[in-house]
Amino acid sequence: MTIISISIPDELLKKLDAYMELKGYASRSELIRELIREHIESEPAVDPDSDITSILIIVTDHDESLSVDERVVRLIHGYQPLIRAFYHQHLTDKLCLNIAVVSGSASMISTLVKNLRSLRGVRNVWALNVAERGAGSR
Repeated sequence: MTIISISIPDELLKKLDAYMELKGYASRSELIRELIREHIESEPAVDPDSDITSILIIVTDHDESLSVDERVVRLIHGYQPLIRAFYHQHLTDKLCLNIAVVSGSASMISTLVKNLRSLRGVRNVWALNVAERGAGSR
């Protein structure tokens, strides 16, 4: 079995350890392996050439980066042909919720999600695929 190293914030590690104990996992590794398996298996494979409609849920943290929402909006604008709707809501004084409905090439939407996840201050990005059409169909 291959060993990997990861870095996680102290607060998240405390939650991980509490969850591990609550659910009776023997080790952090056992819990993390199961969470990875569940995450990967819960997302069905999508043909990159197919057209899909997805809802992107983006949570941003202004403590990590004050300009994160500006960068999210700038990135979203770069994918304007895919965007069907965009919504921004303040959750707390430091957290914001951004929701984008996107429709188009699965590979382009995947690239958008990867770019969003790479932005400093983006805490989470979830992509929920709600419709898929075959390659080239419109």
